[in-house]
Amino acid sequence: MSRVAGESLPLEELDQTKQQLKGQIMLSLESTGSRLYRLAGFALHEEPFLTLDEVLKKLDAVTPEEVAEAAGDFFDPERLLLLSLGPSS
Repeated sequence: MSRVAGESLPLEELDQTKQQLKGQIMLSLESTGSRLYRLAGFALHEEPFLTLDEVLKKLDAVTPEEVAEAAGDFFDPERLLLLSLGPSS
């Protein structure tokens, strides 16, 4: 994660990740229950409704710089914790 925060992802890997995620999103909306759950999520979280096309456009617009920034925010070594359960050796 520190490499991603410092260098982001190579464009090819970012594009592959976007394609994978778009496929997962589209497949997840095939059932009626999933579509209703998505609609309820917008209402419960007071988020504006986004069509599938809008979601896919937002995903396509993600840049390597944004990936690096998010990785830096979420995987900052200063914020990482280690939890160990059980006897210590």
